Amino acid sequence: MNNSHGTTISPRRARTRARLVEAATTLFVRNGVIATTVEQIAEEAGFTRGAFYSNFSDKDELIVEVLIARSESIAQAIENATVSPTANFSGVVDAFLASHPMGPEYFTMMNELALLAIRRGDPGGTFGRWSTEFNERTARLVSQGLASLGREPLVDPGDLTEVLSGVFERAIRASLLRGAPPNMLRRLLVTTLTHMTRPIEALPSTAQTPECTHAE
Repeated sequence: MNNSHGTTISPRRARTRARLVEAATTLFVRNGVIATTVEQIAEEAGFTRGAFYSNFSDKDELIVEVLIARSESIAQAIENATVSPTANFSGVVDAFLASHPMGPEYFTMMNELALLAIRRGDPGGTFGRWSTEFNERTARLVSQGLASLGREPLVDPGDLTEVLSGVFERAIRASLLRGAPPNMLRRLLVTTLTHMTRPIEALPSTAQTPECTHAE
């Protein structure tokens, strides 16, 4: 296993780091990113402060690992949701939400990390770089998933990903602040995918353009 610097680490060290990441995520959600201390993270994970610093130089480095863990989880959810070539948008969205439920805890943590980056006035910093890389990777996965459904974006895949992210965040915010219906997120994602994609055009040599039967 490699860490965020690309350095190979032992399985035992990987397990220790994973426990610290899990503990940090729990505390970031419960207490906030800024309020959570290194000592609290170590205690939550069942380690000493020294064990923390044997694995991470500071809390910022641990935050990078938390973000990477979230990225991997979301990417896996997207891949799992689009494995069936017969699925439609409703099925894809349902599978995605089922395999990676992202409730208020996730929303709160990610928004605090974003606000922390903005307050630091470092747009090209840790969170900014992660956000860029995450969106690029997600755009590729979305394009691949659409292709498996016989669809393609009407706009640049990166732009579609930004729109989907905005829909996602807005729906969760509405649910938290206004008590919006729980199916609002699902409905908006399906609607966005339906109206911002189209059937993939057949190759010129193909005698007949295949009908798309997957749109909602």
